[in-house]
Amino acid sequence: LGMAYMRPASSADYPFVHNSWLESCWHNYKHIPNAKQLMSIRISEIMSQSKIELCVDKEDPQVIYGYVVYDSSATHWVYVKFPLRRQGMATYILGNITPDALQFHTFETKAGQHFIEKYDSKLTPFIFERKVLDEAKSKDI
Repeated sequence: LGMAYMRPASSADYPFVHNSWLESCWHNYKHIPNAKQLMSIRISEIMSQSKIELCVDKEDPQVIYGYVVYDSSATHWVYVKFPLRRQGMATYILGNITPDALQFHTFETKAGQHFIEKYDSKLTPFIFERKVLDEAKSKDI
């Protein structure tokens, strides 16, 4: 991973982070009417209140390999571009964030099971899911 380093996301990076996160996970909530729209709103909310660190190319920092969205209480999302998966990129990314953020997570994926076990992280989906469900109920969607 000598070709990569971590940098904070800029506002120019937000569309990529938002869209890749949404496309990677909204299908898990298909049972909720208008899930994609509601998830988009909640992802934007979480992004606005979280740290977003990108793993980028050393020679061209605009080339994004992956990222992590987290705050002091939980890791919300980790993403690595498909061709770079299973090469240690997620381990590198998670190794560069505050250890306290690894104690809890708000999403689970099949690919993330290894890290959940490695860090003994506990699922706290209510940070995210509760807001999505409440929003759906309040709008009677």
